[in-house]
Amino acid sequence: MIEKRKGGNAKALTPQISHDSKSKYTNFSTQYQIVRHCFSSHTPKTMLMVSIETGILRANICRYVSEMRKNGIIEPIYKGICRISKHGAVFYSTNDDVISNKKGVRR
Repeated sequence: MIEKRKGGNAKALTPQISHDSKSKYTNFSTQYQIVRHCFSSHTPKTMLMVSIETGILRANICRYVSEMRKNGIIEPIYKGICRISKHGAVFYSTNDDVISNKKGVRR
């Protein structure tokens, strides 16, 4: 059930989630898992590209990438121009094949 919040000009909707074992959210993946899976493709991606693809806020993706870098899960592959923002950005990947081939590659 979704109910409207009262107050201010904001008309935000708040989901009402039941915490019983028979909840309809049994196939829920965490945002972290979604971001990690999104970076695992054969094409390195920027954080903005993942944000648009998944709908997850870029601030959260930045936090997850930082955490994955500390744990050695994700690697920066190269610096280039983002296709979306047209600005300089770092392209990341969690795919082992892409990470192993990154040495000596300039794009």
